[in-house]
Amino acid sequence: GRLAAGGPDGVRVWDLDNEERRPIGFAGQATVDGMASLKDGTLASGGDDGTIRVHRVKTYEYYREILRVTEDVARKWFAEDRLGELFDASVLQYDELLTIDDDDAPTGLGAVASRAVVTQARNLDAIATTLKSAPSSKRDACIDDLAPRVLRLVKDEELLLTFEQRLVSKSAVEQLTPSPLFRVVLNFKFVAGPRFVLWLDIILFLTLFVSFTRLTIVGYGYKGLHGHNIERWYRGEKTVEIILGFIILTYYSLKEALNVYYDRKRELAVRHSDARNCFFKLFGQAKLPPLFTTGPQALRSLTKLLVYAVKGPLSWRKKLSLIPRIVLSIIAVLLFLPLSCLPGRSVKAFVFGVVPSILYNTLSLLGLPRAWRSSLWNWIEVTSLVLSWTSFARAALSRIPVNLAVATALFLWFEVFDYLRYSAVNEELAAFVLMIGQILLKLAVFMFVFVLILMMFTNLFYLRMGNRHIKRYFDLHDDAPNYLDHPFNNLLKSFYSVLLLAFAQEFDPDIFHTTIDRVIFVFYLFIIVIVLLNVLIAIVNSQYADTSARATKLFYRGRFELVAETSDFLRMLPRRRNIHSETIQQVAAMIKREVNRGTVRDAIRGEDLREEVLRIQRETDAKLLEMQAKMDAILNAVTSNNS
Repeated sequence: GRLAAGGPDGVRVWDLDNEERRPIGFAGQATVDGMASLKDGTLASGGDDGTIRVHRVKTYEYYREILRVTEDVARKWFAEDRLGELFDASVLQYDELLTIDDDDAPTGLGAVASRAVVTQARNLDAIATTLKSAPSSKRDACIDDLAPRVLRLVKDEELLLTFEQRLVSKSAVEQLTPSPLFRVVLNFKFVAGPRFVLWLDIILFLTLFVSFTRLTIVGYGYKGLHGHNIERWYRGEKTVEIILGFIILTYYSLKEALNVYYDRKRELAVRHSDARNCFFKLFGQAKLPPLFTTGPQALRSLTKLLVYAVKGPLSWRKKLSLIPRIVLSIIAVLLFLPLSCLPGRSVKAFVFGVVPSILYNTLSLLGLPRAWRSSLWNWIEVTSLVLSWTSFARAALSRIPVNLAVATALFLWFEVFDYLRYSAVNEELAAFVLMIGQILLKLAVFMFVFVLILMMFTNLFYLRMGNRHIKRYFDLHDDAPNYLDHPFNNLLKSFYSVLLLAFAQEFDPDIFHTTIDRVIFVFYLFIIVIVLLNVLIAIVNSQYADTSARATKLFYRGRFELVAETSDFLRMLPRRRNIHSETIQQVAAMIKREVNRGTVRDAIRGEDLREEVLRIQRETDAKLLEMQAKMDAILNAVTSNNS
């Protein structure tokens, strides 16, 4: 027999026949309020969200096998003509968030869901590897059996959104997306709607860019290729460009607002249960009864909670974070009190529904969901929109200022790279842009230390030479005017000079007039040129090798994010919303093509990665020799100047 229990973590089932003490967990339903055993042996569970799930519970050995699928297991199921069943089990274990309690079992919805996604990736890779090495006749029959199962995933509108709702980590998504069978799902989902949105965005962006460029340069003395002033193409061109710009910017702004709205809605729904638990836990720590039946009760309870936050034994960081949020909660309750007399409105429902989110998901509630604000590209896009709106508004009034035009052009060019990482034309180009982004993120710590060292030497050179007069110490050029400042005249110019010296490595030895100046200068060269720049080259080469091995994973993770992001926007375009016209034959043909391409692990298992590492090592050695030669030349110049 079996023993089942339900609670806040889903359903737990013990297999009593095998005397197995570790339960099977079904965590797909957040909080289970009741369960019932049906006549056919299945288990039905009801959740506090109003959903009912039916679990077809199998043996412990079955779950242990599908949660630890290897290529040997996949080959065994293939020999038994059950590979399609293994595929369904791999999909089911994510839907149900199956777990086997052990010492390293994850806790929390995000950790459990991420582990289920990694398990699914391993299972799909094992299935694809088995198909690739199978005899062609039996493989084709198995692919024909898999095709309708894969097609069901393709047509599942909510498939990718559940990853965000369950807080699946990006690393887990990166493991799943390049699996051959999941690549089939992503490719068909991309063609069904997101590809249309992507090309529409690209065409509109190019129109916006051309309009902005023409508004900036036409009629203001800028010259073209043939040396003539750039003139307007037709009468009324400026008006047309401004109108087009406002229309396109309105489209982009609405699209961005829609993404923020749906991200916020999903995040608050997912995290509300945790926020409510933390809310009641805080009242328990304060030893206060959570009374919120009426408005005065709610205000008294929150006021007492505020007093506890001020005087209680909380850390100063906790107090700084909690006190403003409790004050904001009190203000929200006060603003809601006039509305509480309306039908269907109650203070208790408002407090339980909104106040926990104010305390623990403040930014998400205010319109900055975590999924949105954690992406640097979203901030770049918002900045680009703000600058573009300002530029077109100034163009409508008079003229775009030069500095505003430069800032807008810079962020519009950043948007070009944003579109390239979602490239629908070339996978290698998109993967390369994603690789550059990953390398820049890894350089953050190095750049912080590098800037600190540059500031240190800026301070030293400024203190040594900032108060010297040019004609006495820096008479380097006979025709230099008296007002010409030396390179270390102020802090800003000193930093600029030190930065140029680090990368351009060009200097005049006469600048360093005394022995102490030369000692500081040689020490600077040693730290910057020999140590830090070589460390920079090593970091870039290491990260390039790592991201090269992950290029396919990065590309398909980017496609996954694009499909998930545009699915919300497609709800506003019913005629273009995920038009699935795929047939089983088309799905089977793509499965065969992707399986023949192999898994990412197959791609990096061969000699390609070794050859790439050797090539990078050769380039590094050549660069080090070149930099050593430059260093020797600089030291020889300093030595000859002293002599």
